Amino acid sequence: MKANLFKNLAGLILFLSCFSAQAQAPVWVQESQRNLRYPSGTYLTGFSVAKNTLNEAGDEFMNKLVEVARTELINSIYTNLQSLSSLNIENKNTRTNEVYRLKTASFSKASLSGLEIKKHYDTANKTAYAFAFARKAEVADYNRRLIDENKTKIEAAIQRGQSFKTAGNVQQALKAYYEGLTLLRNVETAQSVLLALNVDIAQLPHRESFNQYAVSITQEIENLQKSNHLKLDDAAYFLAYGLLLQLGKTDQTFIVEPFTYQNKGFESPFSLQLSTLVKNQLVEAGQYAVRENNGEEHVEDQLQIKGSYWVDGSKIRIVALAEEAQDGVIKASAEAALPLQQVSQSEQGIIPAVIQKVEQLQSIRLKALNPRIEGKLRQMERFPAKVQLTQSEGALRFTDIPLVYVIPSSGQVLARARTNQEGIASGILHQLGASNKIQFVEAMIDIPGFLLLSPEDPRLDQLIAAIPTEKVRFMLKIGGLAVQLEANELDANGREMQTPFLGPKIKNTLLKNGYSFTEDYSQADLYINIQAIAKEGKSFGGLYFSYIDATISVVDLKSGEEVYSNTFESVKGGGGTYEQATVKAFQNVAETITSDLEDRLKQ
Repeated sequence: MKANLFKNLAGLILFLSCFSAQAQAPVWVQESQRNLRYPSGTYLTGFSVAKNTLNEAGDEFMNKLVEVARTELINSIYTNLQSLSSLNIENKNTRTNEVYRLKTASFSKASLSGLEIKKHYDTANKTAYAFAFARKAEVADYNRRLIDENKTKIEAAIQRGQSFKTAGNVQQALKAYYEGLTLLRNVETAQSVLLALNVDIAQLPHRESFNQYAVSITQEIENLQKSNHLKLDDAAYFLAYGLLLQLGKTDQTFIVEPFTYQNKGFESPFSLQLSTLVKNQLVEAGQYAVRENNGEEHVEDQLQIKGSYWVDGSKIRIVALAEEAQDGVIKASAEAALPLQQVSQSEQGIIPAVIQKVEQLQSIRLKALNPRIEGKLRQMERFPAKVQLTQSEGALRFTDIPLVYVIPSSGQVLARARTNQEGIASGILHQLGASNKIQFVEAMIDIPGFLLLSPEDPRLDQLIAAIPTEKVRFMLKIGGLAVQLEANELDANGREMQTPFLGPKIKNTLLKNGYSFTEDYSQADLYINIQAIAKEGKSFGGLYFSYIDATISVVDLKSGEEVYSNTFESVKGGGGTYEQATVKAFQNVAETITSDLEDRLKQ
């Protein structure tokens, strides 16, 4: 009695301790509660969860997860910015540069005033949770104040630049204008955050003034640099020199990141050569300790040198930034404009291959060649869903383009296919089950596969946001195959069993999987023949045993090919009489055959 009491008490304590541990988990760990308490209309959020499988130190592991959540929040701003239709404005005059400046702004942690972090570590499951959030209204107010503060500073920098230029002091004039550029970078980041928070581009504070400041400063720097005669190594020198003028002497290590096209994270032969030249010029002009990024984590005494470039008419415009590696605060900024005609053959490859593919995607059109399909279960190779790809003008076809076929409601991938030389892909929708209802399937270009990127690549969301998704839809009605079933089930005396087991069991299994049955041989798709006979075994102490030998054969009547066959020998059953043992043996072999048949149907 006592033993049972202690046992029950121990069980209760264990239950309560588990319940208590679960109750201590904060509500934001659950997605439904997180969405309820931090709605997307009011908050920016980023969430991360991971299991500590390598048994890292708790604080170290949690800090990594916090950074992931913070990065997810910031990336949500960037992705939203890339998809804003308000930025798809006409490509001319200063508006072009405004688009690229706002879309390529650098989002530092300092841009998100009011950012809060919540953390939880489940010691029992070794699972860490991190949640980053910020109230949108607070973030917007902070960035509006930042814009107002920098406006006065930029005007002062322009005034100083003009004064030094008039006095003939080119170096100090460049320094003043570059300081104005750094302030403009901070303004552009603040403007971009506001855009991502759904502020209309026309309503950005002092928007026209900042556009004019950007044009004025860029023009003054180009005039001082005589940019019409710049080559790539000259542009690299002026970028490095512009950073040098603002940073002065510093013992910090410079980590040079590859420059990327439109700040999308993709390199090109041109950008790799540009990064190398900028690194060399920083060493030569400023005697800085400079090295390339080797993948290690950044520390406090490091400055990241990174940049972006884009094609603007007959010029390539380049922006270089120096950021604190620890917190992303911009310390210096420089610009250069390189005439396209000055880019040598060895420096070609200005636009990265991935971006060229994205641009190609925008001209591809999809057409469903057979949008209505009526097929039969397990014969869908006879009814492929065909999609033809053409260019928007209708002239060219595209070969070896990957497509994916999905169920719209769930996103489940049913099939993948590639286009042939005629630009046609044929998706075999084997995974669709038979149904009396109409089923819908959508086909689209497999963007990660087309761009040769991993689906987990963090740059992918930014690209997809800028690509109009071209889809075609198929309407399908899939019927089950018609089966003619013949089953002979004999007892040990060679007589038919009064109650058949194999036939009904297999029939129910096939019906459940969408098949139908017919007595008309000419209408059948499959012929199934089952032969089973019992034999009596020995008896022990009033317990009798029987054994079943059975064979099953499935023939495709359209091709005459046997598509499935199997033999089951000596399947045993026991009972109080041989009749009972025989019934049990037939039940057992029926279970064995239907289980094997179901496995084959799933293949």
